[in-house]
Amino acid sequence: MIATYTRRSLLFGVPGIVLQVGGVLLQELHGSKPIAPGETRVVIGPSLVTFGVILWTAALAYFAMAKGQSSWWGASGLLGLPGLYEPYLTALSLLGLIVLALLEDRAADSAGPESSHSPGEDSGTW
Repeated sequence: MIATYTRRSLLFGVPGIVLQVGGVLLQELHGSKPIAPGETRVVIGPSLVTFGVILWTAALAYFAMAKGQSSWWGASGLLGLPGLYEPYLTALSLLGLIVLALLEDRAADSAGPESSHSPGEDSGTW
């Protein structure tokens, strides 16, 4: 795996999952009762889920690139969008991770972005 892309995947993935879970919890906390006429309701929960899905999709794209696959595999992160309507369906986001985990690691044979370093050299940076 290509370490640079793996770190970027974590950088986007952890906040993405946290935002999705937080958004679902807010949705469940406020309930899904119909809005009465004249009532205003903040849509923070669905907004957090949407932003979390976007971050998660970027994370899966980087994870796919870390494995030497096409970044289009990151679109599997969009499976979490049904969580906007039914909160428990946000767990479908994890299905994309499972699919990517099962993909072949082609990066072992090819050189990644850090190929400018010699094999024994450690840059010491993230």
